[in-house]
Amino acid sequence: MKVVNLDAIKTKGEITTQSVQKYLVYNNFLNILFSLLTAITVFSIVVVFSYFVVALISFVLALFLFIGLLIITLATLGIVYLTTDIGKAWGWFDPLMERTQAFYQVLDKIYHVLPYLDIACIALCVVSIVLFAKNKLCISKTKIVWLSIFLVVLVACAIFAFLSQGGSK
Repeated sequence: MKVVNLDAIKTKGEITTQSVQKYLVYNNFLNILFSLLTAITVFSIVVVFSYFVVALISFVLALFLFIGLLIITLATLGIVYLTTDIGKAWGWFDPLMERTQAFYQVLDKIYHVLPYLDIACIALCVVSIVLFAKNKLCISKTKIVWLSIFLVVLVACAIFAFLSQGGSK
């Protein structure tokens, strides 16, 4: 917590225990709001990037599986298929794609909620920027800058989520 010299600040009247308590409650509320917005912004970024990462990982795994099985086939001239059950490995593509599809279904459910969560967080970002700017006892410029960055990121995530769903339905 930042140390504030209450004597150096111009106030309307005397500094009382009640005014200090009010400041502490207000400051704690702003810190909790900042932490909440940080967590939701990181969550939104992770959800948006996971959309691409899952597709890339499943593609790379399928490619490695195909190349590995192709090398085994060409290197052994099919002898491995005659002596072992390695021929069943070609069936591993189906479970891989089924698991990828199941993960995409979970992502789809999150994607239906994400734009509305981002819009609510954009409103909270604007409110917290205003509250941090109006805090006369302790103006936190760093948090205002971070909240502005969060605002831009949340707007980008909301736009991406709306566009990936086909716009606002």
